[in-house]
Amino acid sequence: MNPSVTSSLTLDHRRLDESLAALKRCAAAGDAAGALARLAELRRGFDRHIRIEEEWLFPGFVRAGEPTAAAPVAVMCAEHRLMEELLTSLAGLLAGNDADARMRTLADLTAHLLAHDGKEERILYPMIERAASGSAELQALAPRIEAELAADRDPQSGSPAASG
Repeated sequence: MNPSVTSSLTLDHRRLDESLAALKRCAAAGDAAGALARLAELRRGFDRHIRIEEEWLFPGFVRAGEPTAAAPVAVMCAEHRLMEELLTSLAGLLAGNDADARMRTLADLTAHLLAHDGKEERILYPMIERAASGSAELQALAPRIEAELAADRDPQSGSPAASG
């Protein structure tokens, strides 16, 4: 069975969730070095996910002629910028001494990421899947996206490969 955009990107959301959970565990334990390493892992995965969506998937969706594509794509991109800002803030907070600010920012990131992923998985990805039925470009993206994401996956578990 060929992967779908929805299945590949939803699996990637779960991998990003696992990276965020590991980061939060390290931060809560006061392990700054571990937290910074997990943040770097999360940022790499997040940046890859955003690149796939914003450079490949969303433009293909808009070009597929879906009349309502532009609005949800704009919302998702704005949310991506917000989460990038939170990730950038975390880098400084993890190295600093303000545990309250660190944990608030982690909580904010978690809330935004969960809400964002839910909107993508329940609303946007199904719209894209429907548009793909009439778009060769979108149909061709599913295996390309899966290959891009699989390159960074642990073959045993489907989880992110250990990064050091």
